[in-house]
Amino acid sequence: MYKANIVIVLAVIGLLSLALVVVADSDSLTAQTTSANSDPTVDNCVVSTDSYTPTENSVTDVTVKFNVTDLNGVGDLNNSLAKVEFDNNETAFAALYESASNTTCGTTDMDSDTRQYNCEVPMQFWFQHTLNYSIRCYAGDKNDTAQGSSTSLNAFDYTKLVASSVDGTIVDFGTITTSLFGTTVNDTASPINITNTGNTVLATVSVTGANLTSTGKPDISIGKFSTDDQDYYNSTLALVLNTSKQQVTGVSVPLEDSTAGGNSDTIWMFFTVPTTLEPGAYSGTWTLFEEE
Repeated sequence: MYKANIVIVLAVIGLLSLALVVVADSDSLTAQTTSANSDPTVDNCVVSTDSYTPTENSVTDVTVKFNVTDLNGVGDLNNSLAKVEFDNNETAFAALYESASNTTCGTTDMDSDTRQYNCEVPMQFWFQHTLNYSIRCYAGDKNDTAQGSSTSLNAFDYTKLVASSVDGTIVDFGTITTSLFGTTVNDTASPINITNTGNTVLATVSVTGANLTSTGKPDISIGKFSTDDQDYYNSTLALVLNTSKQQVTGVSVPLEDSTAGGNSDTIWMFFTVPTTLEPGAYSGTWTLFEEE
């Protein structure tokens, strides 16, 4: 009985020893993976209406909305990379708007992965009128590895605006003394500056005149007045006014562009004073036409 007990004890010890050996030979494993950045996707790039009218000498806001989805969550989006471009399908991009530079572009989170951008994009009054403006909407994330975009072709129209302004409505030849009889004098307010405040070239500038009248005095004939595109009187080149509409040669008013002041032209007015003229205050109404 004693020997049998010893064998059993040794057997148990052997089993325990085997178990210890297994533990000593084990290794620890580290589990890991890397999640790649998900680039944003852009869709539903739309305008609020399909036609816009320019605002004379100002801007017209075009409302653009687009949704951006980022599988890394809306917190991964970089709002400063959101932008809208307009393409009139004939020239380079007509307008560029970046949300980072203007506070009128709002955001609304649709869910944890999707953000909607709502932007008021300023269209200048001189941007080309066309029926085919397309829009492109862009967005990026904080990794800035790639930008998502969406395009809507022929999304809206920008209508034609024929408009202009002049810097003064008074033509004044001052006080005519007897020493000026038989001479030609300039309008003291000339030149008259004509500014294009629309989006169409004003290729034709015309004038319709009228006699100058003074109560109880003979009229001053409209044929004594003339206009030209230069600042000195030339009897050969100046246009003698009459009561009919006449085009002023050499005058056209171009479009504004990104360089301020490029949208104007000028005319001068002249008065060939009669050899005799009764004292009085003379006046009349003339009409200036600026047309495409």
